[in-house]
Amino acid sequence: MDSVYTAVLCGCVTALALTLAEGILPMERFAKQIRLLFSLLMLIALLGPLTKLELLTNIPEPAAAEQYSEEIAALADSARVSAVKDSVLHALENAIAEHKVPCTVKEISLHISDNSSIMIDEVQITGNLLTGAVYLHEWLGDSVLITEWKEGDAVD
Repeated sequence: MDSVYTAVLCGCVTALALTLAEGILPMERFAKQIRLLFSLLMLIALLGPLTKLELLTNIPEPAAAEQYSEEIAALADSARVSAVKDSVLHALENAIAEHKVPCTVKEISLHISDNSSIMIDEVQITGNLLTGAVYLHEWLGDSVLITEWKEGDAVD
């Protein structure tokens, strides 16, 4: 109902402005241009509120765009780390199964550095901890912490 009220009000104001402009300008040669201009303004004034046409108000604010950009980047990083974590976990499980090591990889903690290097921080395993640690240190290096997995433990 507000849009109809606004459209009627805009139409009345535009008609009043047209009448005033025709009365003020004594030259007849600009009458067609003035009528055309005010007819276009009247059309825009009537159709704008009816179609909910909001000019220049749909532009997103830069702060909101930056916030969305940061949120999307954080979600993408999280998804990338999760995918890499799953891939490394399955690769370690396959390598352990191929070498018939009596242990199972349960959880991995890793991060991706700024230069896109994958850094494994900790691996939690079950089964023969000593044999599993020897193989995992051989494959991953001595800097990786190998611990025994306990029910309810979660590596961050």
